[in-house]
Parts: sequence; structure tokens; C-alpha cells
Amino acid sequence: SLHDALPIYHPKAVRAAALPDSVDMTAWRPPINDQGGIGECTGCGYTGSIQTTLARAGVVLSGWLAPLSAYRNGRVFERAQYTPTPSVLPALQDQGANPDDVYQAVTLYGCQSIGEETNGAQSVPCPELTLYEEAHVNDEPTVAEMALDSRFKVVGQFLITSTGQQRLDDVAQALASGFAVGISVYAADARFQNYAGGAMPPPPLLVGCDHWNFLTGYSTVAGTSRLYRAVNSWGPAWGIGGEYVACPEIILASDCLEVAAVTEVSP
Repeated sequence: SLHDALPIYHPKAVRAAALPDSVDMTAWRPPINDQGGIGECTGCGYTGSIQTTLARAGVVLSGWLAPLSAYRNGRVFERAQYTPTPSVLPALQDQGANPDDVYQAVTLYGCQSIGEETNGAQSVPCPELTLYEEAHVNDEPTVAEMALDSRFKVVGQFLITSTGQQRLDDVAQALASGFAVGISVYAADARFQNYAGGAMPPPPLLVGCDHWNFLTGYSTVAGTSRLYRAVNSWGPAWGIGGEYVACPEIILASDCLEVAAVTEVSP
């Protein structure tokens, strides 16, 4: 399939020779978006992680990437791949999108900026943008929108598939090398939804991941263990300014970790 044929490149970067005790890319991440009542967490996580990586590398874009654009294109990609009768396409549905499909869709179709998406009405995440996204989440893409999308395409993401301590080290290695890391998490319980500070406890056993965030750093505690800095998509009023501290068990329980490495940006 087209999905399987797409290349996944490893980053063209020098890996950190020795892991530092802490990494913090907060200064380079975009403002935190509020996905409101729609399922665009993968769009928020994708645009946030890739823009953090680019800014950390000194690449400053002319506008903030639009989460809804990435989320829409991910669902367009999935619909094209998985519709039994391609000539009869169903309407877009706000039912979430696989994070890998969102990455692949932006590689294929691209992603526009918030200002382009809203015709200049908004240019940064804000309550008005959340309302706009909720109202337009299932709009079909137009030719003009796809032309705007195609002006920004990225290649470079790769999966972390290791387990145990090696997984924790690989995540830290990616962060220390300047790459934000997308992460799937379980977010349906009070532990997550009512989070107000401190290290978030581990998720319950035998539950699947249902939400997508991204990591921007870590700190070392007790000499060896790490706590990870994670960015949610429920607005800056949630958690610690929209972020939370993830314990190692959250990293180990994730069923998808995607490093937002960048080897090519088009144009």
C-alpha cells in the first residue's frame, strides 16, 4: 500500500555523546492549543512536536502550524486507504486519527498555518480558534486549501520500538538530540483528567492508550530515574500551564512513540 511504501528516515543528526541530567525545549515549543470537543489530539501533538523540533534547530516558520489542518489530512489519508469502494467516499467523521497516519499525511499533503486556515481571523491558539475548529472539523478540504497545505511538508519521523530501560534511554536520547517525541497515553481516568501538578502516577494496568501528546524534555531524580515533561492539548488552563510531568511508567505503557525528527522540509 501507499502507507507501507512511504519512507521513514532516521534523523541526520549527531546523537548526544552522553545524556545530560536534564533537557528542556519549552522555549521552542509553540503555544498550547485547546482541542475543545473534537478529537484532534493527534493534530495538536503532530504540529506541536514538529514545530518544537524545527525551532530548536533554528528553523523559524512564518506562522504556527494548524492542528486542524494536520488532523483533517490524517483523516483524508485514512479514508483513502481504508474505504472499500474508493469511488464512494464517506463524509469525514470526527473520530480521531492514528498518529502515524497524521505524520504520513503531512508528508504527502502538507499542513497549512493557523492564519491560512482561518483566513487571518486567528494566528495563534486561542479560545476563538477552538470554536473555529469545532465548527469546521468535518469540512471537506478544498483545492485551495490543499494548495496551501502543500507549501509545507516534512520528512523525518521514526518510531521508538524498544522496551524497558532501553525505551526510556531512547526517548531521553531523542530529546537530548533536539527532537520532540510524540507519545500515546491513557487519559480517560481522573488521574489524568484532574491532574493539577507533581509527577502523574502510572496508568491503570491493562488499559489501551486513547490520547496523543508530545514530550519536550526530562529531568533526572534520585540520581538515575527520569521524569518527562509532556504537553497536552487541553489548553493552558489544564495541568501545569497545559503541561504535566510524566513518570517512567507512562512512557513504558505507551503503545506509540514517534520521534519528530526532521530530515527534509519542503519547500
